[in-house]
Amino acid sequence: MRIVENVSNYILCSRNDWTNIIKCGTIYLGFYLEVGREKKWIFFHFSKKHDRIDLGVRMMESIGFIYKSDNQIDEIIKANNLDTTKEYLIRIHTCVHNADTIKPFIDTVRSRFPKAGIIGCSTTGVIFEGEIHQDCCLVCITGYKSASVRTAVVNLIDEECNEISGCVLAERLSSYVNPNTRFLLNFFSKIYTMSCEYVKCMDELMPQVQMLGGFANTSGVNGRSFVFNEEVVSETAAVIAAIDSERMNVHSEIVYASETVGDVHTITETDGLIIRKIDGINAVDWFEKMLGIEFSGMRESEINETLAIFTIVRDGTAIPLGLMYSPQNDVINKFKDEPKPIIYTLDKMKVGEKIRMAYSAITNTIETCEEVCQSLCDNPSEVLFGYSCTSRENLFKNCAEWELSPFKKTNLCGALLEGEIGNKNKRNYYCNYSFAIASLSENNSRLILDINKLKENFKDIKIISDLAGIERVVTAQLK
Repeated sequence: MRIVENVSNYILCSRNDWTNIIKCGTIYLGFYLEVGREKKWIFFHFSKKHDRIDLGVRMMESIGFIYKSDNQIDEIIKANNLDTTKEYLIRIHTCVHNADTIKPFIDTVRSRFPKAGIIGCSTTGVIFEGEIHQDCCLVCITGYKSASVRTAVVNLIDEECNEISGCVLAERLSSYVNPNTRFLLNFFSKIYTMSCEYVKCMDELMPQVQMLGGFANTSGVNGRSFVFNEEVVSETAAVIAAIDSERMNVHSEIVYASETVGDVHTITETDGLIIRKIDGINAVDWFEKMLGIEFSGMRESEINETLAIFTIVRDGTAIPLGLMYSPQNDVINKFKDEPKPIIYTLDKMKVGEKIRMAYSAITNTIETCEEVCQSLCDNPSEVLFGYSCTSRENLFKNCAEWELSPFKKTNLCGALLEGEIGNKNKRNYYCNYSFAIASLSENNSRLILDINKLKENFKDIKIISDLAGIERVVTAQLK
């Protein structure tokens, strides 16, 4: 049976007050029942506007919009009857500001919401209502019934301009976490090479907390990335927002699907995050041999896009890879003195570890997306947070676009990042080239997602055949 109308709210009221809930343009279904010692009417409000079924009184509110003017903020407040004295979480993701111009805008938002926790980062694209938008600024205001919000900024480098370790960062940020913390947003201003260590240490320090976020992308204004909270803007820091609640439900998923192919290989020389040799062969040469390409004839961006599709796995888990051909101007760059090119990872490798080659497979990705969507529908959900790797724009004829298709017209908001932190099966991961999503709820609301849209996007026979051809070639080449 197909549900045509979705339940968006229910109200318990006395029999004498039932007329107060009648509104134009809505459909109500009412039942008379006893609640404790009192007899109450329960009314279900049906609407086509929301892709959800609410099985409890609405607790959370989430309002996202593409910013156009300061007057728009005031209009949003008035139209939604927002209590500006509340403790909101406000996310801002921008493609059109730099580190200097974003602060006045933050101050503007803060002047309207003085008690709000504000967090955000630069990006090349925002995710708004399940669609990607570019050359704009996204503002998402989330209010809670019984949760509190705190933000914090910690510098990623010390006085000698060296990265602090992942465990040191975890210790500093964990001080902002308490036993009631349920959810932690994390954004890094740059590619932080100790991110895997940081996530693992945070998992040990606070296993009850689900994490989401990743590396800020450049805004496109000046080619530099940055993060911020309500007080600080930084190009060299990590920023977090901790959400505390005794009753909040958090359900997280990660979409990352790879297919292993070929023989088992051995790491034979490594220096922490740099893979020197595989099977006794220089790591760069080994990848060129396995992929049948020459990196020297490719732009560095093209190389890293290739490594977004082709990677190595260890114990079934993909290893985030990067190849550096030339010195970078990043403030945080521990590889600046290394002779180039190098293959580096964001997770430490050990000599003797066994690896296999893998590639992002379209069939596995579709199946994983379907499973994730179903899992989200099976768990409570009022507000959706989502962050996708920028590389997925170029994967599978814009993988990011079609995997977001079931979320159109939902309140899913987020951004494109250069590396993601997510949670799956109650464990946090750093998982580059992925789509990480979290669902938060203070009641028993359920999403209704049209999973068939995933397959509808692949009805074009040409696209299917092209992608299937890629898979056949890759499989044959790497076996």
